[in-house]
Amino acid sequence: ANGGAETSGTFGTDWTAAPTGGVITRNTTTGEYVTGQAGVQIVTAAVANQGVRNNLVGNPVVSTTYTVSFAAKSSTAGAPLDIQYSPDGGTSIVSCADYGTTPILDSALWTKVTCTITTTGNAVTNPDLIIRLTDSTPRTVYLDNLSFVRNDTTTQPSNVQFGCGITVGQVTLFTLDRSSSP
Repeated sequence: ANGGAETSGTFGTDWTAAPTGGVITRNTTTGEYVTGQAGVQIVTAAVANQGVRNNLVGNPVVSTTYTVSFAAKSSTAGAPLDIQYSPDGGTSIVSCADYGTTPILDSALWTKVTCTITTTGNAVTNPDLIIRLTDSTPRTVYLDNLSFVRNDTTTQPSNVQFGCGITVGQVTLFTLDRSSSP
């Protein structure tokens, strides 16, 4: 819900601290969000696994694969991230997979983080996506453009773009649209 932190009125219910803590605010400082008017700012203390949770707007389908994607950067380089899904508000946890290597955030550049989650067969009662720092270094992390999209054989993919940067980067050189006919 509110994946870009654009809606200030619901920010406090859509974004909250991870189970082990972190101070979460809606950030409107230019350069500390990627697109739109705002992003999420997380301030961590010297405690491992602090971060943020996003309360998903709908209940994901059980036993289904989803793609998680967002942009992030840190106040100091070397911030190691862990992304998790919980169908029940943090009691049961499924870790994101297929990052390649653990995402390490930079302090100067935005990093595009993408991974996949396969939901459990358990009933979904309070779905959350948890993004946390696994080390105990105090720092500030900035997030923007969070998406949690179903990614299985029943899902029709979105358009494909080549050459589009994460921020004001490269121009879009080619867009392949989908169609119901050749």
